Amino acid sequence: MSFGLLVSLAWRNLWRQRRRTLLTLASIAFGGFLTLLMTALQDRSFAEFIDNAARMGSGHVALQHPEFRDTPTLTRAVGDTAAKRAVLVADPDAARAVERVTGQAMVATAADSFGAFFVAYDPALESADTLTFTRSVAEGQLFTRADEPGVVLGERLAANLDAQLGDKVVYTLTDRRGEIITGMQRLVGTVRTGAPSIDGALVLLPIGTLRNLVGYDPTEATQVALFLADGRATYAAAERIDPQIGPETAVLTWDEIQPEIRTFVAM
Repeated sequence: MSFGLLVSLAWRNLWRQRRRTLLTLASIAFGGFLTLLMTALQDRSFAEFIDNAARMGSGHVALQHPEFRDTPTLTRAVGDTAAKRAVLVADPDAARAVERVTGQAMVATAADSFGAFFVAYDPALESADTLTFTRSVAEGQLFTRADEPGVVLGERLAANLDAQLGDKVVYTLTDRRGEIITGMQRLVGTVRTGAPSIDGALVLLPIGTLRNLVGYDPTEATQVALFLADGRATYAAAERIDPQIGPETAVLTWDEIQPEIRTFVAM
């Protein structure tokens, strides 16, 4: 075999090895790019998912009575809510802080009765960025003041109760002392979220009207919810806020309040 042929074969083998190396490196680079791209897309997707869960739940960070998670009744209230809300809005990552009263109730009309959950809120503090239900009005209108009369139901719940706008709706719940009480308001609106479990059980009330009914004073609520500009700052914000809140109030993050959402994101 001639020397020239040997050189030619050597160069051919070397080129093949280099080509395989280059293809391997290109595959690794492309795989890394796809990994980074998918991670970025998932991170953004989960961030939006968590923000939506916060709007439908208790915010990114919430202040509650330490026993409220285990015993979610109106006997477990948070006091001095105005001062606590001031602490929350002073956080550098804060977007808005709101006060709410939430709980379980039995809702009835002359046609039927169903179990439901209620959210009493202040229209002056809330918006679609904090309470996503407010962007889903199907009929009628929402509240404009914290002390006005009326009740808003999920569209499916209203249909199950055979309730039309203007009809009387009676709701039964327990007050701050654990006594069973009853309120009555006329239906002023319905909301449609597209989630059957919500549309079939949601009751919205003005917070001032409910406070008067259950015996809360204007500085009491079951939770003070903080909404952040970026939900990824949740844990840092909670760490900053916790030392400023007394031991009589628990500082909870969204995943502690909604562990099922945390499990989904982890999976």
